[in-house]
Amino acid sequence: MVERFLLIDLGASLHYTHHKQSIYAFSSFLKDKNIDFNVWVPFGSNLNKSRLPIRKILLSGTHAPAFSLFDPRTWINSLMNKFLVFSVKNGFKCLMYMHVNLVGHYLKFLLAAKAKSYSGVLFTTACPYSVKTIYMLESSQIKTTIFFRLTNTSEARGELAELYDFKKLLDDAKNFEHVRIRFGVETDNYRSQLNTGRYSTLYLTKVPYIKSGANLESKNRPIVVSFLGYPTKDKGHEHILPLIKKVSEFRKEINWQVHLYEKDPLLSALERLEVNILTVCGKIQPYEMDKLLSATDLMCLPYNPKAFEFHSSAMHYHSMDYNIPVLSLNGTAFSSDIYKFKAGSISSNLNEMCEVLIDLSMDKITNWKFGCSKYNEFRNQTNEKFLDLNS
Repeated sequence: MVERFLLIDLGASLHYTHHKQSIYAFSSFLKDKNIDFNVWVPFGSNLNKSRLPIRKILLSGTHAPAFSLFDPRTWINSLMNKFLVFSVKNGFKCLMYMHVNLVGHYLKFLLAAKAKSYSGVLFTTACPYSVKTIYMLESSQIKTTIFFRLTNTSEARGELAELYDFKKLLDDAKNFEHVRIRFGVETDNYRSQLNTGRYSTLYLTKVPYIKSGANLESKNRPIVVSFLGYPTKDKGHEHILPLIKKVSEFRKEINWQVHLYEKDPLLSALERLEVNILTVCGKIQPYEMDKLLSATDLMCLPYNPKAFEFHSSAMHYHSMDYNIPVLSLNGTAFSSDIYKFKAGSISSNLNEMCEVLIDLSMDKITNWKFGCSKYNEFRNQTNEKFLDLNS
């Protein structure tokens, strides 16, 4: 049984990223198991040190901390991030290699001195920098056990990701003599895509359940349906107005909460609807998101099924933390979890999604909440197996 972990995330610099969610979730999970651990994140990270045994000692990967003139810890990583952005924007692969090598060499140096102090090193979200570090550890003959999460949510994509092939690492790791790696993925679809028989065993590893604030009691108040999470591409932003407009023809008493991007033209269109809608814009603080989630009865995530065929959803996990059922479209990787645990509802198309919302009742929501609880138990069980805590 692994008794002491080191959690590492080279992208855990900002409050509103998936990286922060994973660090907090795994820290909470290990605390509940009474397992000792430490956390390494980049210089200047705005993750709260008072909550976790955090050391801010890493060079950052793709997510640099916000620059602060009065915080020297942010200077190096902010400068390096500008160098990275310049390299990617202009297609200078040699400079991208230089950036990845520098970050990887520094992390290898830190691990070489501390690896023996830990019985397991957990990379909570994969990235090209962590891949490079692993190869460096093997070539330097540094013995360590690594738990490597190929999340398909947070790892870098595009030109930077193409520098290091995750599939090649899966294949090469079978022949490593010094670094022992246990690979994890978040979705069954992604595991099926990667697991062609050539690679090492792939374990399922959901983001662990974090017990969060309870929802407000729904007695004597309208049902609240929310579209939350920063509306990046493929998250169904274009479906919000048609869904609310159609459902409100039959259920005017439903209240809505909608997360928009900055200066979103959808704001004025929503304001013209004669329904109760609370809107928030831009990247919001964690306490604001907590308040919105506490008031939510059902989360609506009309994500593009093709774009999320292999991807998990941070907002799906976050909703489950609050025991909030999720309504989504069939075909997303996380829709199979909703269906399996009856932790919400999935629809084949937008018309079916409208029908679910029109027929929505507190009795249905209450039944779905039971499924959320079962799913949250399953999330932690996957990590007990992935981190080898049952042996």
